[in-house]
Amino acid sequence: MIQPVNGHILIKPEKHESFMSQQHETYEEIGVVMSLPMEWEMIPGTGIPLESSPVNINDKVYFDAWLAAKFPSEKEGEYYWLVKWEDVRAVEYAKS
Repeated sequence: MIQPVNGHILIKPEKHESFMSQQHETYEEIGVVMSLPMEWEMIPGTGIPLESSPVNINDKVYFDAWLAAKFPSEKEGEYYWLVKWEDVRAVEYAKS
């Protein structure tokens, strides 16, 4: 899996069933956080984990796809999105 940098988070979009008969599934700009930027994971130069990131892995985020970058994942037909934190519109925190 790729490692995001420069304040980007790696998101795997969720598939949602559509109510419209001509659409089988669509990405509604909602996804699960797969990886955080390196600068959020460690205090620079110390190797000490940083515990105050605004989101965590497995949290659900609502984001602006027009401002995101889309890249293919390891699985054929699936994609990951690199999204700048400032382009995230809302967060649904995962229950521990």
